[in-house]
Amino acid sequence: MSEREKRRRLLVLGVCLIGSVAAGGGPQGAARLAAAAAPAASGRYAVLVVANQTTSDTVPMDADWWHDLIVQYQALKDDGFADEDISVVYGAGSDFQSQTDTYSSTKRFKHNITTLPLTFQGISDAFAAANSRLRMGGYLYVAWSSHGTQVSGSNPCEAELYLEIAGTQHVVSSSMLKQWVQSVTQAGRITLSVNACSSGQVGELFAGVPGTIVLTAAQCGLNSFDISDDACNQLPASEFSYFQTEALRQKDICDKGVSSDINGDGRVSFDEVAQHLCRMQLSKPQVFDPFGIAKTTSLKGAFP
Repeated sequence: MSEREKRRRLLVLGVCLIGSVAAGGGPQGAARLAAAAAPAASGRYAVLVVANQTTSDTVPMDADWWHDLIVQYQALKDDGFADEDISVVYGAGSDFQSQTDTYSSTKRFKHNITTLPLTFQGISDAFAAANSRLRMGGYLYVAWSSHGTQVSGSNPCEAELYLEIAGTQHVVSSSMLKQWVQSVTQAGRITLSVNACSSGQVGELFAGVPGTIVLTAAQCGLNSFDISDDACNQLPASEFSYFQTEALRQKDICDKGVSSDINGDGRVSFDEVAQHLCRMQLSKPQVFDPFGIAKTTSLKGAFP
């Protein structure tokens, strides 16, 4: 076995896989960005990026994008995140106007949640706001959702992953995503959640980055899937985001309780999230935890 392969076997933690390796916009948005640009004051910050747009609440592979964003935002709010400590990058910088009570931001949160448009500059500004707002050693949570495409014929765990920006000719490479995340130098611990086909490659790319946990919706070279019939409300949702966020919240989007706090200590670690992802039936998720910190990391950051 080569030294490279030995290193990969130590760095990659497969979850529930056969053959896995063990190891809005407008004045309100402007006000929230201004708060984020103030002197560093927060112990944690979240960046949510959805690189596609929803046009219907009921069409699979379309509704998922906005629905995923709502469940991610809800998980953060349930854990006590302040609105000014969350950057949301979506569409033209304004919310999708859902016709459902479940996925309407104004009905659920009483305000729009999008703060930045889906552009390279918008994404860059979100990470800059995180670095400005965080105290040194703070906690950064990043959730990225998009299509993912890899170079055909190459080793899927080594080839660059291209994350598509809907409605444009642009893509974000996994290397660019890594640069953005690492630009938040104030962060002492980071959780990166990537919901895209072949997203396991991102976990491989982050191997060796201290203090970082990466959750991915699919292994290198495999697809991720959506669900509707299995969702509590029969509305389309990404399987990965649905199960990940219900683990974090200890209840699904319909507020039915979920037993995800396995050790009963009153908080859900990302190790417990990883175990909850075993319930997924279609996608093959992975968790990359090379430094063994998932057991001592929750949405509140590091704990003893």
